[in-house]
Amino acid sequence: MTRLKTAFDVLCTRLYVWATIQITTEPVRVRAALVAALMAASTVVPALANERTDELLVGLGMTALTVLVGEGARARVTPADDSK
Repeated sequence: MTRLKTAFDVLCTRLYVWATIQITTEPVRVRAALVAALMAASTVVPALANERTDELLVGLGMTALTVLVGEGARARVTPADDSK
């Protein structure tokens, strides 16, 4: 049981690191992946097949990922101040 918990912890850590890298470098791709995941989930849960629900969940997911990643994403897309 301990080995299973350790393997799960390692998997979660790797997924978190992967998500952090992806959201800072490829936010459009992450949004597309979230939309695709919601479309796949809507085949199992028909209540998710609503366009308003999809947009709400994708928006919440992107917000949560951006908050989890922190200020790194903002620093990469904010133009540098070149004024002297």
